[in-house]
Amino acid sequence: MPYLSPDEARRYELELVEMVKVYPSIPYIKKADEARELLRHGRIDFIVATEYWDHKVSTPPPFTIIRRATAWGRAEIGFIIRGRSIEELIDAIGYVITSNSQFDFIYFRCLSPDIPPPRISVDEDLAEYNMILEQVRRGYIDDRLYDV
Repeated sequence: MPYLSPDEARRYELELVEMVKVYPSIPYIKKADEARELLRHGRIDFIVATEYWDHKVSTPPPFTIIRRATAWGRAEIGFIIRGRSIEELIDAIGYVITSNSQFDFIYFRCLSPDIPPPRISVDEDLAEYNMILEQVRRGYIDDRLYDV
């Protein structure tokens, strides 16, 4: 287990904090069909480039829950959407994009019983990132687990 000098620990910490702006990797999409495909394969997190979104909706779909969330990556704002089906989620995404047209990139986390397991999200990547960051702050990195 390599120990870090205070200068090395500070340098690693700064690098890791900068890395969180692009890590974990979240898909960027442009079209409703891409979102539908990701959701059908269990991917629940993605960022939409609103300029290209092709499914605008002016009223929120019934029975969906839309909440604000933390934005990731280049996204300027984020939302968690819960719906009964993937199509309801797509409609809700279209509504959010229509209502927030001033933003170029919007992060979405979508939840529905129609999304098959295993559901792939950024949570696992962020947990690993936080564990590495905590080790760096303590002054050591367990090199048996990570290639650093």
